[in-house]
Amino acid sequence: MLVPLLLAACAPSATTPSTSSGTRTGLKGPLPTGETWTISGLDQNNNKISGKVKLSGGPTYRDGDRRWDYDGDNGYILYYEKDGGSSTFRVWDVSDPKRLVACYIFRPFDAAQKTYTGAGLAGTQEEISAVFAKLSGTGTVLTGGNCTVTRE
Repeated sequence: MLVPLLLAACAPSATTPSTSSGTRTGLKGPLPTGETWTISGLDQNNNKISGKVKLSGGPTYRDGDRRWDYDGDNGYILYYEKDGGSSTFRVWDVSDPKRLVACYIFRPFDAAQKTYTGAGLAGTQEEISAVFAKLSGTGTVLTGGNCTVTRE
């Protein structure tokens, strides 16, 4: 089954997000640290994807966009708070700069849940940026593959 991706405002960074003004550290965010998050499934071109990120420390909170940034050994997780319980998160494995791997989860985190399904995305920074540029402001729907994230 193919998953539509509406990702125009979600362009990634090939490195862990940096801190700047309007950020806070030392807080306990919604995701547990120390766990390993494994990505599997298909990307936007229906090619196989896999990745793994172990969260290594406490998050940074960005006030401006209500986002929690979690650093990991091979990547990072971005958790976006939204009103009405519609929070989302993205798991990024950036261990190979020639093939960044992400799974976009369009539902909030639930501590009792170990597996999540979402939309997969992969490629170089330039390829992923091109996908977002194509989608930006056009209302275009990108059809891509399903991905699964499992936390252990």
